[in-house]
This record gives sequence, structure tokens and C-alpha cells, in this order.
Amino acid sequence: MGLKGNRRRKGVLVPALLVVALLWQTVGGLAVAAAPQDLPPPSIPASGNGSATASPTPAATAKPKYDPDHPEIMQNTFLYAETGVLIEQHSGKVFYDMKAEQRMQPASTTKIMTLLIALENGNREDVVTVGQEINSIPSDSSIVPLIVGEKLTLDELLYGLMIRSGNDAAVTIAIHIAGSVEAFVELMTERAQGLGCTGTHFANPNGYEDNEHYSTALDLARIAREGMKNEVYRKIVGAPSFTIAANNMREKDTTYRSKNQFVAED
Repeated sequence: MGLKGNRRRKGVLVPALLVVALLWQTVGGLAVAAAPQDLPPPSIPASGNGSATASPTPAATAKPKYDPDHPEIMQNTFLYAETGVLIEQHSGKVFYDMKAEQRMQPASTTKIMTLLIALENGNREDVVTVGQEINSIPSDSSIVPLIVGEKLTLDELLYGLMIRSGNDAAVTIAIHIAGSVEAFVELMTERAQGLGCTGTHFANPNGYEDNEHYSTALDLARIAREGMKNEVYRKIVGAPSFTIAANNMREKDTTYRSKNQFVAED
């Protein structure tokens, strides 16, 4: 799992919460190759008349690029993330570590814990009424979108949370499960601590930027590893699409398709 620098998350969450995705994002590297050494400066031999003549400057060495035929040759420069980690799902063994314990803004990867808490504490068949709280999320948030007053199942909200990276779904789920966003966030942080996530503290269920909202690549991998033990969790994060059925605010079914390249349908 990799994390980029601190920035507000506007786009759709790539639900790279499949452990396969954790491996893929680090390009499967189980070994790190040493970076090429800088070339020595060109020699400047003295000419017969005492003047110096510079030898031709060697062509600039091209930066190495990732070769999919040789995933065992891995360098940090192949990654676009600022931190990253590669773990083995069953044991949790760390194979690759690039500043994996550095605290970063987790953005929408926060939702892997939101999903886990909801599955552990909620009933997927519950009918939930969307409240005015969705109007309080930042205007540049990614949304399902939900409609104030509509009634839909918790299951539909969970799919909207992950496939649409819906910040509106996140706050609706939080209030349904815990009564308030603040109470739900406490459950998130407590659960993370129980998994040994010492570099994680949550301030909201959607990942919007906050100074008190942070995690690490290693902690996120631990959370994802825990989630992937749950069959329903695996089903949701691996779904190529989902449908919100017609309800009191929707005249017909609405189908949304994942943009995650790991699971999206052609």
C-alpha cells in the first residue's frame, strides 16, 4: 500500500483494499535493487603545451524504469507514492518497506476502516434514512450521490462507500451505527489500536483532510489485512458494480460501476 503527500481527496477511491491491490501497488517487488551510482567527473588531461583539454562528456544516464518481466528488480523510484509497504496476507510479514511507518494523510483509504467497523457493528439489511448531515460534507467531496430523506439499506450504503468513495455514505453509515460521527470515529481509532496501528488516529469516517487524521502505509496494510478476513468485506471491495434499488426518492434502480482497474468490467 502506498500513500502520497498531504492533499485533499476529491476523486473516487480506488478500493485497493484487496490484498492483491496492496501487492500490485508496490509492483510486486520482493527485493530492492541498489540505485545506480553517479558517474565520475570527466578527466581533463594536460595537453603538450600545458593547456587543458576536456574529454567529451558522457551522455546522461537514463533513469531505470520498471520492467514487468523482472519484478524482482525493484527501486523506490518506480513508485509514485511517498511511502509504501508490501506485506504477505496470511502472516503479515513485511517484504518491502519504504517509509512505511511515516504518518501521512490517508485520504479515502480511510474508508477501509469505515467499512470494517460497519460490518462488525451493523446489520446489512437495516433500512437507513439519509439525513441532513450529508449537506455538511465539504463541497469538493466525492459522493454517491445520496438524497436527503431517501431510504436504502445499509448494504447499499456500504457499496456506495467503497465503489463510489462516497463521503455522503460515510457520514450516513457513521450516524446509523454509532449515533454520531464522533462516536463512530472513536470506534475506528480504538479498532486500529487493537490491530497494533500505533501511527493511526482518525478524525472522520471519510478521510477528508484534518490535522488529527493520519495513518501510515503499514497501519493501512494491517487494517486491510484484517478486513480481508471477512468474506463480505472481500465481496464489497471486489465488486465491479452495484445497484441502489428504486426507493421513496428514486423512481428506478440506479447502477454504478467501479473505476478501479483491478476489478472494473470491460
